[in-house]
Amino acid sequence: MKTIANSLNKSSGYNSQQFVEKSSNQAFYRFVIRLVSGSALCVTAAIQAQAQTQVAVPDSGSVPASSGNTNSSDLFLLPPPAKELKAFKNEVGATADFMFGQGTVTVPIGYGLAQDGGGLKPEVITPNRSSVYYGGTLSYSFGRAWYLDFSYEKGNSTGSQPLSVPFTQNGPLNTSFIYNDEWYQLYVRYNFQDLLAGTRFKAYLRGGGSIVQATLSVNDTGQSLYRQNDNTTDYLGNLGFGLSYSLYSTVRIKIGLQVEAEGFGGVRSQQISEYLDSDQNFTSASDNINNNLFGGIGRGTVHGEFRMGQSGRWRLTSDVGIQAKYTMITYQGAGSYTEYLWGPYVKVGVSYLF
Repeated sequence: MKTIANSLNKSSGYNSQQFVEKSSNQAFYRFVIRLVSGSALCVTAAIQAQAQTQVAVPDSGSVPASSGNTNSSDLFLLPPPAKELKAFKNEVGATADFMFGQGTVTVPIGYGLAQDGGGLKPEVITPNRSSVYYGGTLSYSFGRAWYLDFSYEKGNSTGSQPLSVPFTQNGPLNTSFIYNDEWYQLYVRYNFQDLLAGTRFKAYLRGGGSIVQATLSVNDTGQSLYRQNDNTTDYLGNLGFGLSYSLYSTVRIKIGLQVEAEGFGGVRSQQISEYLDSDQNFTSASDNINNNLFGGIGRGTVHGEFRMGQSGRWRLTSDVGIQAKYTMITYQGAGSYTEYLWGPYVKVGVSYLF
């Protein structure tokens, strides 16, 4: 048997010891390959699990859990997280506004002519008017909590009214009027930054003063018998507030609802000059009267903001809605009368943050 085994070893080219060593080497190689393959499978499974449970969020940069439908290759398609814009402390800005309104205006009649000694009693009429108002506001803020606002507003109103003049025998006169007023306003405004923090609401409170200068022209359009020219000056104190609610907000775009209300009160000095050509007797007279007035302004708008540029220093704003104004005037010797005005309102602005 030994002779046969030796003969086989010689014929096969290797002995039994070589056969055992070769078999051991093959088993070792198979073990190493299996170990490497298993490690690779573990790493692949870990990467896939990581991809399924994490996605990048562009707005906040956080990594919330996913529903498990995200493939690992999707990570390379998502944009990098967006950086939050820098919070600036100060602001300067300018806005322009426009309003087209309908309402009434008070027109005093007979104050000047009553000084002629004819025993006439003055009266006040309230004809309808169509108005256009436009203006602008300049603002400065230190710390973006306290603001100083200066605004200018100009209005042009027109209308017509049949006028029963008691001191003429010609009957009712068809009259037209033009009323122009200019508002100069200075305000201090405070934004409540901490009071409503963590909510969708923002609020402000403002107070200041206004000077209103106006002219009134009334003309008889039919017989050219009567005309009136007035100059008035109002000195008013103002106090108001604003409240906004955020509907949609991102780093650069904000859309919300805004309500603003303001009360005012003060005095009016009015110089009235009247002219009457009655039965070929021309009369010209004037009078100065002082009136008290108070009222309020309300505004409801949709407010929008857009931050421009990489740093977001420039900001565009817009307001679109409705504005209403109510005024009660106590005329000397004639009682109290009301004016109102309402209509669509638009405001656009730009500000620079630093």
